[in-house]
Amino acid sequence: NNIPFIEPEAIAPPVLRLHPPRYRNISNPENKLQEEIGNIHHNEFINFWSFGSYSLHELLFYILKQTGPAHVNLSTWSISQDAIELITRKYNNGEILSIKFLLDSRVKVCKAKPLQMIAANFHHAITRIHAKVVTIENENWKISIVSSQNATTNPKIERVMIIISDEINDFDKQIIENEFRKRAIRNDRRTG
Repeated sequence: NNIPFIEPEAIAPPVLRLHPPRYRNISNPENKLQEEIGNIHHNEFINFWSFGSYSLHELLFYILKQTGPAHVNLSTWSISQDAIELITRKYNNGEILSIKFLLDSRVKVCKAKPLQMIAANFHHAITRIHAKVVTIENENWKISIVSSQNATTNPKIERVMIIISDEINDFDKQIIENEFRKRAIRNDRRTG
């Protein structure tokens, strides 16, 4: 038998094409996160620049205020101790129902303390990743955030998209979970 074995995740195409949802473009560097984004709506694509006003985890918290408690996947190239402390607080308060981290391997060297905090508390995997993607899901919402921002305090101008779409959330979550299955390290708490 010369037929090679193909892992199930290799069969899923890495591209998803959909008809675009309703768009909202935002680009005012003087406004704050709440003024810029306002209320989110189903089947909406919010397209904007951060102008250094907030970080990926702050955006996550803002979205969670509107969705209510949710399950989260977060992939990032870098993460700060402050971000982990805030995320842990949100998790302990029940605002985050579960969270998994897909982290770049540089965290072992450059972000040792945040990695220790993640390892002690959350399900995580380490791989070579530069994508900054957050999926947020509960009974009423399926959201993907795609950003150039990391989960760090960053005064730089960054590019962000909030996509409120079941199909895109499912697509992003599938990619993250496939990577997670290959590289998951451990689950030390009830977050899995």
